[in-house]
Amino acid sequence: MSNIIKYDLFISVGIDVGADFSWMSIALPNQTFVGKPFKILHSDLNFLAMAVSKIKETEELYSLESRVFLQSTGIYHYPLFCYFRDKGFHVSVINPIITKNSTNINIRKVHNDRYDSKKAALIVLKPDLKDTNFVKQIHLIESFKGAGFLSAVSLMGEIGDFSAFRSPKQLFAYFGLDPAVKQSGKFNGTNVSMSKRGSKIARRVIHIMALIAA
Repeated sequence: MSNIIKYDLFISVGIDVGADFSWMSIALPNQTFVGKPFKILHSDLNFLAMAVSKIKETEELYSLESRVFLQSTGIYHYPLFCYFRDKGFHVSVINPIITKNSTNINIRKVHNDRYDSKKAALIVLKPDLKDTNFVKQIHLIESFKGAGFLSAVSLMGEIGDFSAFRSPKQLFAYFGLDPAVKQSGKFNGTNVSMSKRGSKIARRVIHIMALIAA
């Protein structure tokens, strides 16, 4: 096997993030997996070091660079994002909406964290998926009046990736800031309120940002 790194191909590392632990799957460009999903305990540095070791061993074995993709899960994915970035990996965050609505993914219909990590690893190998620069989007939010680092991280933790939304209206609906329509027959409600169907955390952050900016 050639030792020349092919920059148009990469090893995809998909991580389904939980509050206390995460599952990691490693996929090759041909969409085959390397080993079984690996459980990462967030509170144990040995597990984090083992995850890094598994990724680097795969890089050396196949002479390819890797990219780590974390599925956005509230704010829980951010420490992992920082950890893998500090270890020198190319790290991105993907919105769970993308993986949930993905098609043509060759995984049997089982919903658990192990298979979700596999799905996250495979979906990013699709040529039509846009790469997400999580840090740049955090800095963009920080530039808004009333926003700070924590509010930007919290908000991005809920969004995952702006490109997943085709219009501002979709983003408003995702946050639950869109108006709730009360209509039945000839009755049209006059008191319009927010639908509040989306992320409570995002609405709280936006509310605080608005108060600070006012």
